[in-house]
Amino acid sequence: MLSDVFLGKTMFRLPHNLLTGEAAPNTYNGHPVSERYIKAARAGISDVAQDDLGLPADFYATRYLTLNPDVAAAQVDAKKHYLAHGWQEGRHYK
Repeated sequence: MLSDVFLGKTMFRLPHNLLTGEAAPNTYNGHPVSERYIKAARAGISDVAQDDLGLPADFYATRYLTLNPDVAAAQVDAKKHYLAHGWQEGRHYK
């Protein structure tokens, strides 16, 4: 209920198995959600240093925008887009 998809804010809960009481992984449509994505969402991607999430050392914003014209047309920050969406979508950056 605290998520706002249109603003790019996702809140993840800390699910537990009701039978065992142990922590359970976050899933979406039956697929596990990566810890990397959860970390970015909890921190608010604009506040996360690129080193914290492992932005590739050879990442160049201008090249990313050239290879992804839809991102360039949206006029969003290339690094923030890659960290929030691009790496999961398998977008090219080099």
